[in-house]
Amino acid sequence: MDAIYRLTRTLPLDFARADPAACLVVPPSTFVPFDAQATLFARPEMLWALYLPITVHGRVSDIWRSYFVQRLMRDQGAVVAFAGSWVDQIRNAHTILTDFDAEYDLCIKARALVDVLTAWTPTSTSLPDRIVELYREINERDFVQTDDVRNSERWVAELRAVGYEF
Repeated sequence: MDAIYRLTRTLPLDFARADPAACLVVPPSTFVPFDAQATLFARPEMLWALYLPITVHGRVSDIWRSYFVQRLMRDQGAVVAFAGSWVDQIRNAHTILTDFDAEYDLCIKARALVDVLTAWTPTSTSLPDRIVELYREINERDFVQTDDVRNSERWVAELRAVGYEF
């Protein structure tokens, strides 16, 4: 739930517990936002997907990452699936309008980002090279800054250094 939802709905909101075996699989041509809270990358080969951009606000970082990851997953034939609620969130005190200000880029840039990701045709053949190539592309389009390009290069290099197989 983003700040707009929390500004326009009665809170607190409780989700009914769903059958833990039930899930919704998202078609590979669809982009859906997911955050870093209560998100599980269920396969070890998804370790590469854990990098979070640092040059955008923290309230934007994990959502942008979800879109980047989904674009890269598409080339691998992997998909996102949503299961029912399985955590209880206890919110810390904060100002919802401040959250909205922090999430502003999500409101005004998400459509453009999805358009860029949909149109993006990588030239690299390996996943590690595509990760860096994608960060360069989204940096050129002003969704992240140069430090995220450098960090994506470092992330890939560190994963390779520890013997991670992409």
